[in-house]
Amino acid sequence: MATRTKAGPVAGVTSRQPGEGTSLPRARKAPEQRRTELVDAASRVFTEKGYAATTVSDITREAGTAHGTFYVYFRGKEDIFDAAAQHYVTQIFQTVADIAAAPGKTALEKLTEVLRVNSEPGLSEWWGFQEFNQPHLLHVRARVGQKAAEMFLPLLARVISDAVEEGSIDVPSPEATATFLIGAGLVQREDLKGTESLSNEDWTRAYEEFARRVLGLED
Repeated sequence: MATRTKAGPVAGVTSRQPGEGTSLPRARKAPEQRRTELVDAASRVFTEKGYAATTVSDITREAGTAHGTFYVYFRGKEDIFDAAAQHYVTQIFQTVADIAAAPGKTALEKLTEVLRVNSEPGLSEWWGFQEFNQPHLLHVRARVGQKAAEMFLPLLARVISDAVEEGSIDVPSPEATATFLIGAGLVQREDLKGTESLSNEDWTRAYEEFARRVLGLED
């Protein structure tokens, strides 16, 4: 009877034990995703601790990323604070844009909702940082305010113009009116920290009253 021999490995093929060498490489996150995660983490830490008390280590710990990875995307704490502020402005702008584009509402209803966005609690949580009004961050505040004005002015002017066309309000220049309202809103946010005689809520009510008077709206 012929003896059956055990077949050896085929040339060029490496034999593996079950489960051996089957681990998949760890998926890498896209750069923009990683940057967004850092900005989101920084926003949470800044909100909790304020700018002065926050460190880069706090941010990387919150984001669950390496210290060196932070510096791939940002120069330092001020740089990511700027990015977080710009991102927040963009989020608020999208809220306003959604209101302006909502179907089935009059221009006056849209305008009223847009003005109320300035009173959202989340805004005071961000703009209420005491450090944001300190001299070492004035240039950041100015840069963020400038971007906000550039983004919001055309949108608010269009909503005001629509309200004029439908006969809800009567202002001679929608663009100038929008400029006044945005400027007053920025001043309000810069000073929205409350005093012994004027609380945050008082500031908000004063701005709303100012806006209604500028637009000629009845109470």
